[in-house]
Amino acid sequence: MTPTLIGLITFGIGLWLVLRGTPLQLLCAMLAMGLFESSAAIILPALSGSSIPPPRLMLAFLVIAALRAVLSRASLLREAAASNAAILIFAAYGVISAFTLPHIFAGQISVVPLRPAGLRHLTDSFPLFFSAQNITTAFYIAGTGITALCAYIATRLESDTSPIVKACVGITLAQAITGLMGVALAGTAWDLVVDAIRNGSYSQLSQETRSFVRIAGFMAEPSSYARFGVVWMIFALELWLRRVSPRWTGFAALLMAGVLVISTSSTAYIGLAAYAVILAARFATMPSYLKADRVLPILMWGALGLVVILALILLSHPVADAFSSMVEQMTVDKASSESGRQRLFWAMQGVDAFIRSSGLGIGAGSFRSSSLIMAIIGSMGVIGTLSFVASCASLFMPRARDADPGRRAISEAAGWAAVAGLVPVMVMQGSPDPGMEFAALLGLSLALRRPALAPRVARLRPRWGGLGAMSAAGSS
Repeated sequence: MTPTLIGLITFGIGLWLVLRGTPLQLLCAMLAMGLFESSAAIILPALSGSSIPPPRLMLAFLVIAALRAVLSRASLLREAAASNAAILIFAAYGVISAFTLPHIFAGQISVVPLRPAGLRHLTDSFPLFFSAQNITTAFYIAGTGITALCAYIATRLESDTSPIVKACVGITLAQAITGLMGVALAGTAWDLVVDAIRNGSYSQLSQETRSFVRIAGFMAEPSSYARFGVVWMIFALELWLRRVSPRWTGFAALLMAGVLVISTSSTAYIGLAAYAVILAARFATMPSYLKADRVLPILMWGALGLVVILALILLSHPVADAFSSMVEQMTVDKASSESGRQRLFWAMQGVDAFIRSSGLGIGAGSFRSSSLIMAIIGSMGVIGTLSFVASCASLFMPRARDADPGRRAISEAAGWAAVAGLVPVMVMQGSPDPGMEFAALLGLSLALRRPALAPRVARLRPRWGGLGAMSAAGSS
């Protein structure tokens, strides 16, 4: 194990929060580290150069804080496990499948490995075998289950939910601003800073198409940037709809949505379109939190954005030509391109693996897919698929009628962000791991359905600055 400079900084922040902060603040810090998911905190030469990103390292400190919290509250651990049973079953089967099923079905099916090397043709595949990627994927899926458990514990202990709102605003703004800086400062020393941060063992793809510099922020590629941005844009917008610190959450959601629109990422467009459909369907039911002062701004900003795009296209022929070529290249042409055909082949491996394994799956990390759901079906079979669906469904179970309105509002917002934020990975992800953002939002959403277990202990909570006083259901 070789720590990096980013790893040492992450370690220092985590250690300080364990000693001086609270579990909820550690959870927020872990989520904020998601901005650096393409970085390496620790490099593992023994596992083909795989690396541990900063969020996963921060998770270790969150586990320590959660264990300290439940030492005198054994019932809280049982409650957290029961509430998160579905995702824990998913994670447990993922780990078991990764270490057993590749041996059981070794050589019986040919697949594209999760980290393919030496591919010459679109449909190249190799006989199934146990590899380092099974170990790595098991590690990540285990971390996903642990994240949900720790997020639940951290949130149940706190009566003050403002750190969650502050983290949402801060992460969303940081993701949007770093994306814009990557475009505005392209070709300057900023590129060196970004390259230094992207020190993980991930393919760093070209961020330029035609005359457009594509938006990637600190991520390895625009699709990863869009996936992360969509989740936090949805969370911020859902908080704004429920009037939770509306000035900040509304501004953050608007800025992030604007950046996603100009990101030229098909992942962003799919995520935004799917969420727009979900939002329209919910508007038709007229939920209690939805008023005219929420519908009209959304329609107004949407119309304004469309007008701006159309004006640029109509008034500038070079912009129109470049933009149309870029959109065609990034969207329509993908289906008929070599990349599109290869992704379809990868996705269909999941169905083949499911059938050939009689519904057991061939093990997490055994093959590369291009869709989260196909990866789960092929890797983890019936058990993994049903437990994953159950974990998503748990976010929509009836909530207690006497729950605190502020906690309920954040719970509902986090639940929608967790589920709607999965749309991008449904069409881009190679592994069956739904990710730490999903798990953390799942755990805290379920925890916020219940009242806090302990009153605020001021001496354990350093004040958070930067955004002023943000109440859980603040207003402007």
